[in-house]
Amino acid sequence: MQLFAVDTALVRRYLDSPVLTGAEAARLLELQGISDGTPIYLDDETMMPV
Repeated sequence: MQLFAVDTALVRRYLDSPVLTGAEAARLLELQGISDGTPIYLDDETMMPV
């Protein structure tokens, strides 16, 4: 498990997904009230939240 912090600017710039763009993902974070700096734990293998 790895600890990261939410950073919408990095999401906008570097997200590479066939499902949604970085701008769309950043907007979802903002709409859900998840602010920059919020800690998040990700699985080592899947990089999915745990």
